[in-house]
Parts: sequence; structure tokens; C-alpha cells
Amino acid sequence: MKTAKKILFSFAILIFGVGAGILIWVFAFNGADKFQAFSDFPEKPQGNYDGFYYESLNDDEKIAYELIMAEIVNFPEKIHVPSLDEKELSNVFDALHYDNPNFFFLGDNCVFESSSFGTNYFVPEYAMSPKVYNRKMEELEDVKDEILENTAHLTDDYDKELYVHDYIIDNCQYVDKVGGSYSSSYGCLVDGYASCEGYAKAMKYLFDETGIENYIAFGTTEADNGQNDGHAWNIVQINSAFYHVDSTWNDPVDSDVENRYAYFNVNDEEISKTHTVDKRFFGVCTATEENYYVRNSLIFSEYNDDTRNAITSEFARQLMLENSTLSFKVTDGKALNDMIENLFELNSVYTILFSANSIANKQISQQDISYAIDDTHLIVIISDFI
Repeated sequence: MKTAKKILFSFAILIFGVGAGILIWVFAFNGADKFQAFSDFPEKPQGNYDGFYYESLNDDEKIAYELIMAEIVNFPEKIHVPSLDEKELSNVFDALHYDNPNFFFLGDNCVFESSSFGTNYFVPEYAMSPKVYNRKMEELEDVKDEILENTAHLTDDYDKELYVHDYIIDNCQYVDKVGGSYSSSYGCLVDGYASCEGYAKAMKYLFDETGIENYIAFGTTEADNGQNDGHAWNIVQINSAFYHVDSTWNDPVDSDVENRYAYFNVNDEEISKTHTVDKRFFGVCTATEENYYVRNSLIFSEYNDDTRNAITSEFARQLMLENSTLSFKVTDGKALNDMIENLFELNSVYTILFSANSIANKQISQQDISYAIDDTHLIVIISDFI
């Protein structure tokens, strides 16, 4: 009997010792975080976000993304997340940047911190203070509000997209710099200087605000030195189909010729003439109906009466908009040679412009007209008629 009591007493002491050890661990050695690590996280992502990059994450990455999204706008020093390897951390960080073009307060780097007790943290780098960010966000929202006001009467997503695209080209200048403000929506829309990533993020920010489904796409393009450079643009959904739109390459950088619609709502085949598209984005854009030249009936297979009438109408439309440039597309090399011969060598472009001038009721000079040819896309650009 005494032996049994001794065993029970020893067992009680053991239980007490284990309990005391746990308490010491919890309160003295930060072991509470270990318990938190096992108890705080949901078993599955909640699915509260629908960004393209969020949807591409695995479950652990999505949970981390959701936890970060819930706290990041408060500028915390670190955020408690599930364990992530280096690739998973990179995926989450990219998703935060590319799904949320208003997160320009985030720096270009982050780290994953893991304690010896198994607690894991996402540790962000901030590019600015909360005070500076709030001020800059107000400036960005002022631009957004102006655009929303100017597109409020538009009912077609194509028209909204065109307005946003043209606004960015008219108000931003491309710079060959990477990171910081140049790679942000703020740099593009407020400072007026941006890299391709800044253009793409600005497009996404405004498309999101105008209700156009879209996401940022990546690939490479060939630079002047023959090297392949990383490049960013957008994929948009217009009237149930997806298209590539590259506002950077439509911006006439260092050129007197405004060929601004060569990359407006093009399919995979067309953009692949100059862009190498990441496999994640290839095979998505196959339609042509909302391409700028298809939509505006500006693709011609030969020079004839119908062609002349269509070009005359386009001249008149641009004159009434007080634009000094127009462009159209042809189907093949034979049609291109036919256009050049009739319009510019035989000077029928002046007869067309005279007719357009009468329709638009504009008194303009018809003496100094310039033209250029985009051989890659078979596009004719006529300018300087105002």
C-alpha cells in the first residue's frame, strides 16, 4: 500500500514538474509563440482575395498572404506567418506587389525570420513612413478620381481601357530605371516618370478602379544592345476575352512618330513578334475582336474605294479630336506596298485629307504630312497634318 502511494506521489510530482517546465518555457523563453504558431493559423486559406497572383499560390502561401494583407497597412515590424521556404516567400512577396499596385510603400526586399522555437515571421522593408505614404496615396487618389469622373459616362470597358491607356501615355515619360518610385503606380501617375513596371502597375491600379478585370504580365524583349531585358505589361479582359496591352511600348519614347496602338489589345501571336511571353501568360489571349485596328475597322487588304472612304473618315475623326496622328494596319506586304504607292507616291493622301477637312470643318494646312511604316506589325502612321 505504501508502495502504491509513493508511486502516485512520484507521478504527481512528475506531472507538476512538467507543467512548471511548460510554464517556464512559455513565459520565460517565449514558448508562447510556439503555441501560437500551432493554434493561430487557419487550416485552409479563407479565399478573401481574387488577385491573379494570389490565386496562383499554394495553400500555405495563400494563408501567409491573407495574414500579411490583414496587417501590412499598419506598417508592423513583422507579421506572424506559417513556415515558408525561400521560393514560397518570393511567391508571396511578388503576389503582394503585383496584385496590389497601391502598395508602393513596400520596399524591394523582405526577409523570413524564424526563431529557435519554431515561430515564423514575415519581415517587410518599408520604402517610406506611414505619414509619407498617406500623403502620397491622397495624391494618387486625386488622379484616380479625375479619371473616374472622366470615364463615368462610358459604358463599354473598351472605351474605359482606351481612355486609361491614352491618359498614361500622354502624362508619363518612360525612364530606363528599376525600383523605387520608378516601378510604382505613384511614379507613373503622380511623378510622371516610370519604368515598364510602373506603367503596368498604373494601368492595373486604374483598371481595378474602373472595374476592368486585369493582371500584370511578364516576359522579355530585345534591347538595342541585343540583350533580352525583363519587361512588364498588362493582360485585360474586354467583353469576355483576354488581350495583351502594352502601354510602355505604345508610348512613343524618343520618337517623333506616335505609333501608340500597335500593342493595344493584341493576341499571343501578335505580341510574340517582339515579346517573349512567360509561359504563365501564353495561350490566354487568342481573340482579335477588341484589337484597336479590328474594332475601328482600320485593317485593309488593298487600296480601293472602300479603303479611301475608311481612311477619310478616320482623318475626319482625328481632326475633330484635334489629333495630328492616325494609323491603320494592312494584312500583308503586297497591301502595304499598294498603300505606299497610292497614298504617298501618287499623293492621293492629300485628296483624302481635303475631303476629311471638309467633313470636320477644320481649316488646316495640307502641305506638310509625314508618314512612317512599322514593318513588324504592318502599320502605317500618318502625322503632322495639324
